[in-house]
Parts: sequence; C-alpha cells; structure tokens
Amino acid sequence: MVFVLHHITLKRTRQCQLEHQKVSSVVVTDSAETLATLVAGTDYTLTFTLVTGFTAPIKAAYSYAAVTDIGLFTATMPKRFVRFEGINTAVSNAPVLVELYRVVFDPLKDLSLISNDFQKFELDGKLLTDNTKSTTATLGQFGRITQIG
Repeated sequence: MVFVLHHITLKRTRQCQLEHQKVSSVVVTDSAETLATLVAGTDYTLTFTLVTGFTAPIKAAYSYAAVTDIGLFTATMPKRFVRFEGINTAVSNAPVLVELYRVVFDPLKDLSLISNDFQKFELDGKLLTDNTKSTTATLGQFGRITQIG
C-alpha cells in the first residue's frame, strides 16, 4: 500500500500523518526526478516530522495492522427527566424530593480513574424548559422541589 501525503511543499519540521495506524516496514520517498529515500531518524521520525527539505509530495509505502475506530459524539444528547430523593441537611435532615423535567447532560466533567481516594462521577449539563408545563403554573416549566417533612 502506498499513501501519498497531499501537502504543499513540505519544509523543515513540517508535521504529516499517514492514513493508517500500527504501521511497519515504512519506506519514505520524495518526488524528485531522482527519487530520494528518506532515512528514519535522520530525515524524519516515525511521527513524520521532516527534518530536511525534499520534493513534495512525500510518499510513504508501508504495511499496517487492523485497528478498531470508535466514533465520539455521534448522536445528539438525549433529554432526561431527573428525580432525586434526599435529605435537606440545612433543615434538620428533612426529606426532600427534587424533580427536573428536562435535563441535557454534557459529557463527563471529570472521571479520574487513577487515585488513592474514592472515585467521583461529576456531570455537567443544562436545565431546559418543559413546554408541556404551563408558564403560569406555580411550579413553572423547569422542575420542582418538594419538602416532604
């Protein structure tokens, strides 16, 4: 497989990227009339930062192994109803119920996987109006807090 890097003339320390990952048996050449084979570690590094000037386009012939690609953020964030049953520590630990009609959570705010402490799972999001609720209702269109005790 030969992959041609479609960049304008590459100059000293210009970054380029191969189409595939997990490459092996890499041979890099330029496009001069007399092809120059670039030397790994002298003319380029395996991250393909050119350290000398050559004639573009630069071509790389290589073998590559299979990889698995996983898409990120490929769907719109779903809207959720959130119900929280807890205690109000500010009012003698009285039971409380919090209901939020429409919430959209952003991706994780923080998920530290390496720690000596208990892990925490922080979410960030937006509270949206629920247009099925009346704008004149005492409880409004966002949600309600019910003090049970």
